[in-house]
Amino acid sequence: MATLERDETQGQNFLAQLSTLHPENIVYVDESGMDSRDEYDYGWSLKGQRFHALKSGHRLGRVNIYDCGSVSPKLACPIYGRRGL
Repeated sequence: MATLERDETQGQNFLAQLSTLHPENIVYVDESGMDSRDEYDYGWSLKGQRFHALKSGHRLGRVNIYDCGSVSPKLACPIYGRRGL
C-alpha cells in the first residue's frame, strides 16, 4: 500500500546514493519509546461495551530504546535512554 507522502523519485535517488556506499559504512537505526503513562488497566464492563480507564495527565518520564545494525562486526549499538519530562 502506498502513502500519499510517498515520492518514488526521492526513493530512487536514495537507493542510488545508498548503492555508492560500502556496506560496512551503512548503519540502520531503530527507535522505540514508551511514556510513563503507558499502562494496561484492568477492569470489567458489560459484554460488547468498552472498558474505559482514567489516566493521569502528568508525565513522569519516558524510556527510549535504540538499536542499530550493520554488517560490520565492530559495531555494538543497543542504547537505552531514560529522561524525565
